[in-house]
Amino acid sequence: MKKALLVILSFGLVILLGVGITLLVSSMRSPSAALELPPIPATEEPSDENNTFTVPLYFLSSDHRLLVKERRTLVLSGRLEERLETLVRALIDGPGVRNLLPTIPEGTRLQSLFWDEAQKCVVLSLSREFIDRRPGHALSEWASIYSLVNTLADHDSSIQTIQILVDGELVEDGLLWDLTEPLAPDKTFVFYDSAESLMSPGQ
Repeated sequence: MKKALLVILSFGLVILLGVGITLLVSSMRSPSAALELPPIPATEEPSDENNTFTVPLYFLSSDHRLLVKERRTLVLSGRLEERLETLVRALIDGPGVRNLLPTIPEGTRLQSLFWDEAQKCVVLSLSREFIDRRPGHALSEWASIYSLVNTLADHDSSIQTIQILVDGELVEDGLLWDLTEPLAPDKTFVFYDSAESLMSPGQ
């Protein structure tokens, strides 16, 4: 009787062992919810505070004699082209300091901007107002051009020249300053201190 009982118990253990092995092999072959990897967390976008910079924007002095740097705090993010577009639009909007004058003719719009890495040149196209409403005075016209050129070149040391187009084309209609070639920065008539230093305590 004892021998029969032992045989039955042994047979039962073999069956249980076989079932256990089968379940283990099955769990290894099929994916298990318990073994699922957690999802990759989405990359957080940097806050505007991390992309805020104080940059120089060049405007005309109130006596029409010099370009003066206004230090403006702007949110600059994305590719170089996107940052430069922000700077151009800030110039078009005009100065934020009241002892400075706007340099870009009213109504001018930025149409496109392209960074030519090979030539180290920024190519930008402005709307027709840039030349149709130009001041017609040599220094004021110079200021319109070089407020753009100097502002963009100051933003990144890799920028060597700026090509200004109007409606996507080279300008050849008798401007006082030649826009048919890319222009390098020109600090000849630039006030080297900031616009804020021109403000008297009472202003």
